[in-house]
Amino acid sequence: YRKSSDESSDAEGANASPFGYKVQEYNGGNPFCSPSWTFVFELLLTQLEDFLNEAQKLREIMLSSYVKGFVHESAALKEKLDDYVGKTFSDKFDSSHLVDFRESFALDKPIKVNLIRPLLSNPGILMLTEKRLYFQPAKVNNVMDKVVSFELKKMKRVFKRRHMLQNAAMEIVLEDRRSGYFHFKSKKERDRLYQIMKVQPDIDEGIYTSMSIEAELKRWQRGEIDNYEYLKFLNTIADRSVNDLTQYPVMPWVIKDYKSEDLDLEDLDTFRDLGKPIGALNEERLEYFKKRYSSMPVPSDEERRDGAPPPFLYGTHYSTPGYVLFYLVRKAPEHMLCLQNGRFDSADRMFDSIDSTWDCVNVNYTDLKELIPEFYSGDGSFLKNSDDLDLGIKQNGEPINDVELPPWAKNARDFIEKCREALECEHVSNNIHRWIDLIFGHKQKGQAAIESDNLFYYLTYEGSVDLDKVTDDRERSAIELQIKEFGQCPCQLFLSPHPPRNDKNAEVIIANNKNCLLSASSAESADSKEGKIEHALHNLNSALNSLKTSSPKSPDFAITNKNLPSEGARRFGGRRLSSLEEGVPANTEH
Repeated sequence: YRKSSDESSDAEGANASPFGYKVQEYNGGNPFCSPSWTFVFELLLTQLEDFLNEAQKLREIMLSSYVKGFVHESAALKEKLDDYVGKTFSDKFDSSHLVDFRESFALDKPIKVNLIRPLLSNPGILMLTEKRLYFQPAKVNNVMDKVVSFELKKMKRVFKRRHMLQNAAMEIVLEDRRSGYFHFKSKKERDRLYQIMKVQPDIDEGIYTSMSIEAELKRWQRGEIDNYEYLKFLNTIADRSVNDLTQYPVMPWVIKDYKSEDLDLEDLDTFRDLGKPIGALNEERLEYFKKRYSSMPVPSDEERRDGAPPPFLYGTHYSTPGYVLFYLVRKAPEHMLCLQNGRFDSADRMFDSIDSTWDCVNVNYTDLKELIPEFYSGDGSFLKNSDDLDLGIKQNGEPINDVELPPWAKNARDFIEKCREALECEHVSNNIHRWIDLIFGHKQKGQAAIESDNLFYYLTYEGSVDLDKVTDDRERSAIELQIKEFGQCPCQLFLSPHPPRNDKNAEVIIANNKNCLLSASSAESADSKEGKIEHALHNLNSALNSLKTSSPKSPDFAITNKNLPSEGARRFGGRRLSSLEEGVPANTEH
């Protein structure tokens, strides 16, 4: 760009602020740019006195955090932001932003929400018309982002979501793959908009059709969809979304050989044990976790109410925003800089080698990360430093550049293709259900998680805390920080072992899920007296077993359904059963 020579005499430039100026763009050989294009830039400035006043308040918060801790800083900053937004936040929708002035409002008043983006939560309001859904952002700084609209007839899917372990979010996916992820003040407000949207004339009823886990499971077993597509489906149903880094889709490590010249998919030693979580792959490290777990005090009910955590095996998680950006730092450096306060992590801790990363998750006591979908789909561009980012220099003097690939990979694309080939191979197809049990299934929590060495910190689980009932700002900030930065387990989808791919006759108990479809027989059962009784028994068993998770030596609890009618004994929480007529076995969660 260069400064225009006629800036001072140009009428548009003369009418601009003193900080405005006109520029003319050189073509530079770009066939898509015209050399005659002009751009006018204008800075919107804040008065110095106002800026210094705000800066002083932020400085006081920072200084107090040295004495009172980071939790105090987070709570004070949130209070400060809420106060500022409250003063500038308009709860009225500006109708000048309507795409078509003939559109009519379908809501009596806008709904306050937060637009969720990676590492960001932008306050604003939603307004619905019969044609579009609009998001009008709040004026947080001295400028305001533009209003975003979502055309109803182009919506492909609408999901009810949870955010920060609260079931009060909604995600909209359009045909062009654009999406919007909104967090509401309450589940009631989310559900009200959800229902009003359903009756709009431009909405395709199909986008609200719940997705059937049973149907997708059968498709997977018949080979109509591959392992990757099935895992992607389970992530979607379990509230994992690329819009929310705290719940980014999770995929398994399946290969453990990153040293050989050739990748042998016929050799079982090539593969990771999919029946164990990452933390249990190294026996020596697992023994340390178990010893620590056994030494943890079991809090009383009163201590639990005061915030004392129950014992856990792993204090870290397999999926966190930090882990996701560890992999994607070359593709999304701006997010890493945001997470790391404007700087990249130490060069020796950066994602530099596939082999060393695998070694680290096997031996490091604070590293249990699984993979992300990018390892099995795409061209592998996230492994290349295409933008020549200055990612630092390691202690050995080597700069961080492209990720070092295993010898069996020719290049990044070849690496991704071979990882996908491994994911779809016979051995993984015959064992991936065991990993599903750990992440989405019956071994995710409760006694089954303890027995499978799969127990994480309690705040990673859905239902562990009701943030709406936490009134202390510091306590709420501490809980939100834990949930936001240290991982969340997906929604539990299965309450019994997931069937192997080659066992098409096996049945499975599927958890009730806001995005799942009830089969006709299941829906009938859910409405029946017996179904309701068994659902209550299931909830009671879960509550009892949650007490049992606090100690491996606690007695076994089991509420059976022996005395229920035989038809009722084949129904469970609105789902079909095939093997529980004789009661709920001891030593299992359900």
